[in-house]
Amino acid sequence: MKGIKTTLLAFILVSIFSVQADAAQVLSINLEKTVSGADVAFSGVCTKAYAHKLDNGLLATTYDFNVLDDLKGNVADTFSFTQWGATLEDSKKYAAPYIYGMPKYSVGDEYLVFLTAETSLGLRAPVGLGQGKFNIIRASNGTKTVKNDHNNRSIFSDLKMTKGMVKNLKASSISTTSPGPMNYDAFVNIVKDLEKGE
Repeated sequence: MKGIKTTLLAFILVSIFSVQADAAQVLSINLEKTVSGADVAFSGVCTKAYAHKLDNGLLATTYDFNVLDDLKGNVADTFSFTQWGATLEDSKKYAAPYIYGMPKYSVGDEYLVFLTAETSLGLRAPVGLGQGKFNIIRASNGTKTVKNDHNNRSIFSDLKMTKGMVKNLKASSISTTSPGPMNYDAFVNIVKDLEKGE
């Protein structure tokens, strides 16, 4: 009986996230859909991550961030969100199912994230799961690059290029056909162009 309840609960939660507009689906999505599907988007440093059970018994993880760059939505200097699932260790500790494919954030690391609106359960997820969570890598010379959990594959697929995007891509020598890390500043400018529709 317990196994049936767990399976049913997992199905319901997947359904909840799937109904968000192009939100937490596993299908490949481009950057335009990532931006439009986000309720909030920001870059920042993860300062705290703690697993806990919600009132309904679901295992979730709350992440706290110091925000460095506000890209979309109403984002203050600090931002917290709660995501379904936890690390494998926390799942074992709480005797809860481990959710494969749900992105995790490490304290002290810097990310750029595109998050769905909160569900009725108070949960958010990155748009397109790992496609909406970008690690920020700082080089020794201070420059930054971004790369999502899919190595930036598909972010330019079927994307209508605006004048501003073409200008940013040309200035940063970014390839729209080869996956891999992208210059942070150019990426942010492209996101802002998409948000403005320019």
